Amino acid sequence: LLVLVVGAHFMHALASGVVDRNVRRVCASIRAAEHWLHGDGLPGSASLKRGGGAGEQTDALAGAGLQFLLAIIAGMVFHRLYEHCVCTQAAALEGCEDPDFETCESTGGITTTWAS
Repeated sequence: LLVLVVGAHFMHALASGVVDRNVRRVCASIRAAEHWLHGDGLPGSASLKRGGGAGEQTDALAGAGLQFLLAIIAGMVFHRLYEHCVCTQAAALEGCEDPDFETCESTGGITTTWAS
């Protein structure tokens, strides 16, 4: 149990670091695009080095939201392309087979769409 707890702690620390780094990158890209659109300077200029304030919090929220949407879209694409038809345990007992989509659908499998 102790090994599991310690392992979970390190996995959490690793995942948090990855997410924080990606949020900072997205925030920097958003900030650079805002400055470029407003004519405050080109990406990489000295005017972009300063930070802080409500704008940075908004950028962090936008970055986290973008990562969330990417995770949702990745899951949606995976389940649509690779899990297009599945047999539940109850359906499998009634003869459902899922070697391919046509067999799964014809034997009573549950088909999924892009939204479900």
